[in-house]
Amino acid sequence: DRWHPGEQMRCGVWAVNDEWYGIPGAQIRWAITDSHGSIMKQGEFPAAMEADSSRKLGDVDWTAEAAGRYELRAQVINAAGKPLSENLFEFEIQ
Repeated sequence: DRWHPGEQMRCGVWAVNDEWYGIPGAQIRWAITDSHGSIMKQGEFPAAMEADSSRKLGDVDWTAEAAGRYELRAQVINAAGKPLSENLFEFEIQ
């Protein structure tokens, strides 16, 4: 996906649990990084998940001032702080 400098990038964040057990106390930690790995913006969503479920948690909004390649990484973290999964969305500002 592509946006222009100064244009707002918006990406929905979903919690998907395709296991047959719930994940209470989970959260999704996300970060937007540039091509050098520098964090441009980060945050988290509470994401307790029922078994075999999905739901939208919210949106990540960000306005890039500089052209380049970026990534939005989102990790599911359980209540004990252990990473369970990670998703990656690559996008470009040009």
